[in-house]
Amino acid sequence: MNVQQALVTGMQLLRDFKVGSAELDAEILLAHSVSKERTKLYADAKLPLTDSQKKLYQDLLARRASKEPVAYLVGQREFYNITLLTNRHVLIPRPETETLVEIALDRINKIGKRRVRVLDIGTGSGAIALAIAKNSRKAKVTAADISNEALDVARHNAKRLRLAQSLSFKRSDLLAQLPGQFDLIVANLPYLTTEQIRELPGDIREYEPNLALSGGPDGLHVYEKLLQQLTALGTGPTRVLCEIGPNLKSGFTHLVGATIGPECSVAYHKDMSGRIRVAEFVMLTQ
Repeated sequence: MNVQQALVTGMQLLRDFKVGSAELDAEILLAHSVSKERTKLYADAKLPLTDSQKKLYQDLLARRASKEPVAYLVGQREFYNITLLTNRHVLIPRPETETLVEIALDRINKIGKRRVRVLDIGTGSGAIALAIAKNSRKAKVTAADISNEALDVARHNAKRLRLAQSLSFKRSDLLAQLPGQFDLIVANLPYLTTEQIRELPGDIREYEPNLALSGGPDGLHVYEKLLQQLTALGTGPTRVLCEIGPNLKSGFTHLVGATIGPECSVAYHKDMSGRIRVAEFVMLTQ
């Protein structure tokens, strides 16, 4: 079996199991199996697979056919021009979250300080924290998560990207174990409703950590807890950026007004698909 034959076989197998991205997934899995860049597969179409490569590819195809996510199968995912290691302890980084990074970097640049104290809550794989650290020399980033397993993944990613000296990692239930003041807080916390969780595709619902997905019946349970903790911060303004679901604008606005106060104005930003993705407000603590 050569590369071309393997691609055709793999694509058809995944189509038969109704995998929506069959062509792309087969390419990624084959590239991983033969240790080549995906873009170079077609140039090496006649290259034969070794027995071990063929077995690895077939095993990966079988697992993908059972809906295991590609990012977990190959152990990595691209995000904001960096490659992140991933496993079942962390949410797979999504392209729409890059919107949060873009806004964060813009706000960091506009803060008139030599060093900007940034907190990434619920860091998971470290995607947001590492993207900010890599692209801003001003940012002094703290990455926090309640999961020790997730923090292990984030630390590993930091070492691989040679950014370990640019960040600190803390285990914390949101802000509970994080004394001190931050200039910017970024958070991609669970915001899917209970009903949305039930409707998720199997490769998300059955494999990605529920802790990183479920926001309770209204999708705002975790954010409500965060906002309550924010009111207990020390003096000084803190800008907050939260990734939310497009359906949560009204509920999030009401939550901020009820928790922080009606004078706290919330701005909303759309992602590359034109859907509301990021909520922004400034917390003026007492």
